[in-house]
Parts: sequence; C-alpha cells; structure tokens
Amino acid sequence: MADIAGIDLAQVLSSLEEQGYCHIKQVPDSYDYVSALSSLGPLVTQYQGDLIREVQPNPAVPEGANSAASTSAATPHTEFYEFPGIPPRYVALWCVRPAIPDGGATTLADGYRFLAGFTADERHRLSSEDRDWRSRPTLSAEGIAPASCRTPALVQHHGRVVMRFSTRDLTRDGELTSAYIDRGQEFFNTDHIAVRLEQRAILIWDNWRMIHARTAFDDRRRHLRRILIGEAA
Repeated sequence: MADIAGIDLAQVLSSLEEQGYCHIKQVPDSYDYVSALSSLGPLVTQYQGDLIREVQPNPAVPEGANSAASTSAATPHTEFYEFPGIPPRYVALWCVRPAIPDGGATTLADGYRFLAGFTADERHRLSSEDRDWRSRPTLSAEGIAPASCRTPALVQHHGRVVMRFSTRDLTRDGELTSAYIDRGQEFFNTDHIAVRLEQRAILIWDNWRMIHARTAFDDRRRHLRRILIGEAA
C-alpha cells in the first residue's frame, strides 16, 4: 500500500473508520500531497474545475461572511451538499501557513452519533423525503456560479449512510427539517473537537459522516489547501 506522510495507508483508513478523521503532523517540505492523497480514491474537481482549492481570505468576500474565503467563523456543514449525486467521500486540508498567533481551527463532530438521536421514523423520512439545498451566496463573490439540488439529507450508498448537512443552506420546509438543523447545531456545539493545523500538517475526514466548521481568526495570511477525494473503486 502507498504511504501518506510515512503512515501506512491502512493506518489512515483505520483512523478514518474508527473516529472519522486523521490528523498527520510534520509532513516533509517536499511531500507530494496530490499523489499521496490520491491513494485514498480519485480526486474530485472543485468549484472552478481545479483539483486544489486555495483556502485563504479573498478581498472580494465581505468580512463577516460565512465563507472559507473570509476570516469569520464558518458554520457547521458537510461538503458539496448543494450538488446532486453522491458527495466526495473524503476532504483533505493541508497547511501552508497557519493563522498567527491562533484561531482558524477546523472543528469536527461525528454526524453518525448525531443521527443516533433521531427515531427510526425520523431517519426514514430524512432518507426518503427530498429537501432543498443551495450553495452559499458568498461563492458568487468568488466568481463561482451558484448551485442547488433537491435530495434527501440521508442516502444509503454501498451499505453506508451518506449524510448531507448545513445549518444555513438547507431550506427550512417543515418541522423535521428545522429539528435536523437546530439539533445538529446543538450537537455540534457540545460534541465537536478542534484541530488547529500547523505548517506541514494534514487533516483528512470522512465527508459522508463528519460535520465540520471553522473558528474565526485575524491573520489574513492564513493559507490552507483543500482536496476532495471520491469513493475508491
């Protein structure tokens, strides 16, 4: 098996299976992130057709906006909830330059633990009833065309639950949808862990399972890079 930063791929997959994420530190300066991370599955093109998304403050995005391109805190969500089909399996971030002196931590909570708080009937409805998802308005400021789709919050795929979640961009169309959003926010507030990426560190998480967000920061030089990874064949 291929290695990721000196860790056997089997160990990375074991960590992803057990806790939903894997945090790897002290990656060599010359490390080929794209080649190594592609060991987990095919890389997925992002909003403008790029394989790597630069995650850093963008002057075109207003301060205070709920956006990866601002310095404000980001609200809990999964990635690519606004597109039809199965979302990317994994998200990987690596750090080019951390926020100094602090801030900008990625926060993660286990969505499967969150779903355990719903009744069987509620989970059935979340799996069988279409809901309306839309992309963040701030993406337009980056020149990215808005997207939307209508699909259930939960989908069974190859024996696993694929979860979509957003506190801001899921339309509140009824009592269950509102409960899904509000209880998800409450769960995230109390059950998340925070990972502040240092330079030359990688954070990978299961996008079908984990809800993520980000804390605010002041240092506009903060710079991460993101790759989305599809389901392995």
